[in-house]
Amino acid sequence: MRYTVTLPEEVRRFPKYLKNAGYYCKNKSKQDYQFKTPKDSWDMSSSKAH
Repeated sequence: MRYTVTLPEEVRRFPKYLKNAGYYCKNKSKQDYQFKTPKDSWDMSSSKAH
């Protein structure tokens, strides 16, 4: 089952915690979260991330 929802503002995604701790977060374009990924979730998200 596939659907997309917008998460409420108070819900924090795991990369947000890492970024707040000073980590650079990247994702090799794999995004199957069942919600629309906010643009600020990743520092880099593409097939070129490694």
